[in-house]
Amino acid sequence: MAGFADILKDLEKSNERKLRTKLPDWAEHFAELSLPTSLSLEQCSSTLTAQYKVSLLDAYLPEGQGVVCDLTGGLGVDSMAFARRAARVHYFEMQPQLAEAMKHNSAVFGLSNIDIHCEEVGRQTQLPECDVVYADPARRSSSGSKVFLLEDCTPNILPMLPQLLQSSKLVMLKLAPMADISMLCKRLGQCLKELHVVSARGEVRELLCLLEKGHQGEAEIVVTELSECKKPEECRLLLSQERDAALQLADSVSVGDTLLVPSAALMKAGAFKLISRQWGARKLDVSTHLYLQSSDQEPPHAFFSAYQIEQVLEFGKAAMRQLATQYPKAEVIARNMPLSSDALAAKMKIKRGGDVFIFACKTKTMGEVFLVTKKKLIFED
Repeated sequence: MAGFADILKDLEKSNERKLRTKLPDWAEHFAELSLPTSLSLEQCSSTLTAQYKVSLLDAYLPEGQGVVCDLTGGLGVDSMAFARRAARVHYFEMQPQLAEAMKHNSAVFGLSNIDIHCEEVGRQTQLPECDVVYADPARRSSSGSKVFLLEDCTPNILPMLPQLLQSSKLVMLKLAPMADISMLCKRLGQCLKELHVVSARGEVRELLCLLEKGHQGEAEIVVTELSECKKPEECRLLLSQERDAALQLADSVSVGDTLLVPSAALMKAGAFKLISRQWGARKLDVSTHLYLQSSDQEPPHAFFSAYQIEQVLEFGKAAMRQLATQYPKAEVIARNMPLSSDALAAKMKIKRGGDVFIFACKTKTMGEVFLVTKKKLIFED
């Protein structure tokens, strides 16, 4: 049975692995850093997303100038990223152990322009004068359960917004990936200038809301794919454009066509019909979020996975038996079907893996089909 010392050692190794993956720029200082809780490491921004936040401040924070107030400092990843850009950062955190860790860690990184305030921010808090206010409200209740409404988060930013917008050029809110974008646009109102759907390694990491006093007009939705080795790629859209766009459905599905699977970020943004207008792709069915391109079109790479269709079969038991014989090992993916991907793979007795991807989906013209595909390699400049 493992002793307490072994448990602590395993926990330290686990934290180091997380740190190297999430915060590679912190990893070389691991032995010197203070990491008071595993939860704080789990919930903090990554290096990649923190740098992206800083990149959004060009219009509000000239290099080496200005003041940022971080109302929910936590482990301090975002505050320290801001401190490398701004003249001064005010870090607020209500948990003493995290504030102490921030004091220690900022010294490890040689950052002397961060003022640490160990207090909970609320409507009565007198904030220092600043150019940018940043907040990442806690999305757990006092009992530890997850919450999703803005007013249930801590702090409740909604009643504070008028004051925050009055005293700063920009308010940036980091919200959970599962938050409803249409609801956010309604709740945050006219002051919402941009809403960024931020994705890395194909997974939506966070939603960033940029709010400005006096902004008029519809908020722009910015879908961004981050990468460690190249510049972010983005797609901009308006929810009204999606509402007004004409739905373009595929009139057939043929061997040799390219099947496009949109990224999670693009789907989160709700760009279901705009995909056809932007990239000339045709949707398989109204509720089947898969798209077709002809074989002579160049597939987009930033926001899609591309597959070449090699077989088209009518969905049914005969096709299941045929595919199980042909491909005892394949990836089975169900879209807009009664069965989940795992349940369908189990029913077909196909082991997961290999380089063949079998899509089971509904189409407008052919009903339910199997599309046997192989992933296309897309060479980027």
